[in-house]
Amino acid sequence: VGKIVESLAALSLFLLSGPAVIILNKHIMKDHHFHFPIVLSSLGQLLMLLITRGSVALGLHELETKQMEWGRYLRVVLLMNVFNFGTQVLGMWSYMFVSVPEIQVLKSVTVVLTMIFAAILVKEPVTALLAASVLVIASGSAVSAVFENDTTRISSAAGAQVIGVVICILGSSLEAAKTVCSQILMDSLKVFDGLYWSSPAFMALTVICVAAIEAKDLVHHPFSGELVGLLVLNSVLTGLIVFSSFWFVKLVGALAVKVVTQARTVGIILISVFFFQESCSSMTYIGYAISLVGIGMFDHVKQRQQEQKKKQEETPDKKTTS
Repeated sequence: VGKIVESLAALSLFLLSGPAVIILNKHIMKDHHFHFPIVLSSLGQLLMLLITRGSVALGLHELETKQMEWGRYLRVVLLMNVFNFGTQVLGMWSYMFVSVPEIQVLKSVTVVLTMIFAAILVKEPVTALLAASVLVIASGSAVSAVFENDTTRISSAAGAQVIGVVICILGSSLEAAKTVCSQILMDSLKVFDGLYWSSPAFMALTVICVAAIEAKDLVHHPFSGELVGLLVLNSVLTGLIVFSSFWFVKLVGALAVKVVTQARTVGIILISVFFFQESCSSMTYIGYAISLVGIGMFDHVKQRQQEQKKKQEETPDKKTTS
């Protein structure tokens, strides 16, 4: 019961924080002309760094993993943060070229890549039906992407559209790799310890890239009270995303997280269409209906796997008793 409650809490936080920060960042970049994706993507990590490092320094929390070997740090933690950094920056950058609905449909390739990486790197079992469900999810999203007819893009130029698509696909590849690396890291660490060890590497990459790319224009950007407030809100929401992602990956694994993300996408699109004047064609909705069928298939397969696992665990117990 305790694990079910914990999973529901992590799921709720994951589902609510993601859509909120996506719409917020779209507003910040489009309406406040804050075209600094590296800064935007790093504020949540900065908050997690201050909370985890500050808690340990003040004696409010004691680490279970007090030391980490350099080899493991470089192979898992640093590599995960390189992937994560690329994911966040490319994700923010894509808002300047394509609409929120189209970004979400293009990111559907992430679930397929995550399945492949998880099978190769962490030996996650992949049955024919599981692979079929993932392909149905991706196919539905591909239909949405092909027939997406957005009229509110920041730029309607074909060149800008191509750039946006390439950025989204590259970001999806990095996100899949990051999610699987997170699972490898979180298999042996508590959530707090994982954040404690991973956030400094992310911030080091941020400082280097901001100094090289964004600092010159950033210092001349006008910061209104409203913009500062939105940036603070961004740091809280993205911090919650970082925390809930680590937490949820630890509980259910990388592939399940990506499938839940696809389900969450439907909510993001509906919100952006009804409240932010984004547009979608009828084929986009048909594509997402197909994706939802795939999500239902995936859930069915996972439930069967859990039932089989329980039976296998109960069988040795019965033999021992007899």
